[in-house]
Amino acid sequence: MSQTEAVFGGTEKLKEAVAKAIERKPGAVIVISSCTSGIIGDDLAAAESLSTPEIPVIAIPADGDIAGDYMEGIRMAMHTLGERLIDRSVRPSGKCVNFINETGVSNNHTVNYRIMESMLSKMGISVNCRFLGDASADEMRNFLKAPLNILAADSADGRELESWLTEEYGCRFASSPFPVGEKNTRRFLEEIGAFFGCADLVPDILRGEEEHYRSRIEELKPQLAGRRVLLSTINTNMDFLLQVLDDLGMVIVRIGVLNYLRQEVKVSDTPEKYPIVEDLDWERLYDDVSDLHPDFVISNYTPPLADGDYVRDVVPMMPVIGFSSGIDIVKRWADLLKRKREGGWMHDRKYYDAWCR
Repeated sequence: MSQTEAVFGGTEKLKEAVAKAIERKPGAVIVISSCTSGIIGDDLAAAESLSTPEIPVIAIPADGDIAGDYMEGIRMAMHTLGERLIDRSVRPSGKCVNFINETGVSNNHTVNYRIMESMLSKMGISVNCRFLGDASADEMRNFLKAPLNILAADSADGRELESWLTEEYGCRFASSPFPVGEKNTRRFLEEIGAFFGCADLVPDILRGEEEHYRSRIEELKPQLAGRRVLLSTINTNMDFLLQVLDDLGMVIVRIGVLNYLRQEVKVSDTPEKYPIVEDLDWERLYDDVSDLHPDFVISNYTPPLADGDYVRDVVPMMPVIGFSSGIDIVKRWADLLKRKREGGWMHDRKYYDAWCR
């Protein structure tokens, strides 16, 4: 849109753009409104008149001015595309799954897809459709071919989408989302294997994952065994990470819960094993760091702490999935500790010389 369209309207120019898009013969043309077109009230639905029997034009007024906020726009896009593209006549067949609610803003979005695809392929299971990720119009039309759906991210929006797909299309879902950590991955693969009748393949997959996990534990033990860890969390289950710390022989000096959401505290399935403090506040966190002398201060948010003789790091809200979830995080801590003790920052001169001169 130029300044002219922003003032006087851009419906005709939009139609021209859609007509050119149709010439390329895509599976569908999706038109999503921006803030400007929403503010001036452009007739987005007018573009749908250009639809052909083979190429539907689908308008989604997700500009955020009238329809709702950012997340409401995402929900609207998913529901609209589902309603317009999913072919209800398709029946479940074969060994394939759909991935639902992949979190596009996560740094681990692509990594987690590849890990999950790899684990499933070892059981002869393919990915039918990513709703809504890197999916084609044909994959959306054949969405119901998958006998099973898997939530990629267990969030309120994901559960809402699960409920809608179940009620509207009769979809079946795995009992748990993409698994994080050894225990969750084990249960997940056993469930998927049982569902698709290939449970006999699961033990070998688990054995290989277990051997890889144990080898990485032994590799890190010399650096991390006995190191003291202070964890603080916004009421998130940390079992996938706590298991790794236990296996490494690290010492958990405190787990503080910053429960400003006032929810039931759920840090671990076995909370009696750990020194957990509920209703953590900043003053208590400062005192804990001073009194407990941790080697690592770890959180799933960014605490306002000054630098000290400890390593600070943040656990991602959406970790890498699978057996290596916790190991990948702790390996980063080991690297940060080594860098801190070697005065790694002193070697940054080479980056200055290479890029800043």
